[in-house]
Amino acid sequence: MAKRMIVIHLARTASETAEESLLMEFVRATHKFREAKKAIADRIGMQGTPARQCVVLTCLLAHPGISQARLAKLTGTDDSTLNTMVRELGGRGQKLLTAKKDPASPKFSILTLTSSGEFAARRIVRLVGAFQSNQ
Repeated sequence: MAKRMIVIHLARTASETAEESLLMEFVRATHKFREAKKAIADRIGMQGTPARQCVVLTCLLAHPGISQARLAKLTGTDDSTLNTMVRELGGRGQKLLTAKKDPASPKFSILTLTSSGEFAARRIVRLVGAFQSNQ
């Protein structure tokens, strides 16, 4: 009986060790991702810009003149969150995008990057590409 308990304990310990190792690997990867995100934001001069906004900018670069509804689907962002991001990126001195009412659906807007927005989006793409090639 004692041998059986030792084997069960060792098996459980090995399993817990594997889980702890996987958890530590996940924590390290998450930390690395945060560092990379901050480094990219620092380099493009967009400190404090959430990653989601960077995704919106680069998506608009690839799809100029896209509807806000389509952008929400492409980025996996709900309408209200995207609406907030559009207001933030289009106003408050950022002026990175413009929003004009969609003639087909007045509830939504057609979004395009301004020249500043295009510059920022191209810089994001370039920095992310450089970061990925260094990994």
